[in-house]
Amino acid sequence: MHDRHGYSRRASRRRACALLGCQAALATDPTSGARNPPALRAPNGVLEDSFYQATGRRMWNAANIYVPTLLIAGEDDTWSFPHDREGLMRDLTNAPFKRHVTIPHATHFVLFEKQRTKFFEEIESFLKGTQSASR
Repeated sequence: MHDRHGYSRRASRRRACALLGCQAALATDPTSGARNPPALRAPNGVLEDSFYQATGRRMWNAANIYVPTLLIAGEDDTWSFPHDREGLMRDLTNAPFKRHVTIPHATHFVLFEKQRTKFFEEIESFLKGTQSASR
């Protein structure tokens, strides 16, 4: 079946979902409608942080973390590398409990991918484990 524009139902649904996603993103910026075409303003601090990280400058000291810590990464992540994650786990010297999980067939954006269920399961498992450990 096709819609009036010749798209299959599946393609039509994807287009509708993409449009709704764009509208929701624009709604997060109250000034988005003031530009033509409407455009989303977003903070750029993350770009500065990324620059510092990429040039080897530490943004913070992991030894200052005193709470249970879960580190999740995708197996195919091209932004955070295994040696970075290993270093972080090593530097979490004051975390009472820490766990590192690598999710297979996932990238840095696992939250938006097929493996997101595994992502949520790992978080739930970690939270349940730290709750029982603290009782």
